[in-house]
Amino acid sequence: MLGESFKNLEGVVTLASSTATQKSQIWEGKEQSLFSYWLIQGLKGHADRNQDGDIDIDELHNYVSRNVQRTAQDRFSRAQDPRRIIGSDVSGIHVVVHVQPQSLANVLADMGEQLADLIELRKYNRVGVLEFRGGGVGEILGTDFGLLGQWCADDVQRQLLDFGNGKFNLVDRNKLKAAMEAQGGFGLKDLGSADKLRQLSKDVGGLPLLAQGTFRNRSGRIVNLQCELVATDGDLSELVGQVAGSAALSEREWAMLGRSVDIKPEDFRRPPPSLDDRPKPETEEKIVKLDKRLWVAIRCKKQISVGRSR
Repeated sequence: MLGESFKNLEGVVTLASSTATQKSQIWEGKEQSLFSYWLIQGLKGHADRNQDGDIDIDELHNYVSRNVQRTAQDRFSRAQDPRRIIGSDVSGIHVVVHVQPQSLANVLADMGEQLADLIELRKYNRVGVLEFRGGGVGEILGTDFGLLGQWCADDVQRQLLDFGNGKFNLVDRNKLKAAMEAQGGFGLKDLGSADKLRQLSKDVGGLPLLAQGTFRNRSGRIVNLQCELVATDGDLSELVGQVAGSAALSEREWAMLGRSVDIKPEDFRRPPPSLDDRPKPETEEKIVKLDKRLWVAIRCKKQISVGRSR
């Protein structure tokens, strides 16, 4: 077998498109092989399962393997099982690529296109898009992303309407929100409750699939996004699909976080050009400065509150 020759390569991990007894499928609609398509999508950022901005070999292999297997079965009615071959002297889990941040508009457009492909591929006829929410720990400014979560959900829904091209329907966002509020609020924990999801689906006239977006690990203007497709019936532990990306927020998008901070005249002054060091993007420097000022204000406010409580 061809794979046997890779086992003795020191320090090399090989991702193979299939087993030795299978044929690798060509996806004519994508003008490339099935394996290559999903490998490229994974490296673009969609394989970033933990949203840390890095894609390691485990994340990449799991993402590619899952999607190749499903696509081969659903679209070609054939089995294709990618394999990972770990050479000698390989230890630990290595990062394959650092995801390069794109504009938020580009990230959301790419996420919408991928979600539409996944929904069509898995033959779902209706989907609801939830507002993006904060997730994870380490966000010094909390997990409240203000209007940005609603903005991202609205944009993803618009992308699904465009890319879906009538192949599936979307649940009206206002109707979905009203149904969630009727249940006394609908938190992230409720997404793991089969009873809650079944009731939500019934209240909106059928909801076989939910798109739930999250923000994690914001650092200045860079924020990592992820959107998962979750079936409301069947096994809730099964992930229908996942897309992800890293976005560089503009000042306007940063303002959607809903935080108040004093803007001073010097915030609009450009620094003189430097011939020695490559300057950081002006937006990045400004957002980092505003974040620091906001964090100081939050700490001071907390200290005043503690002082008054005494």
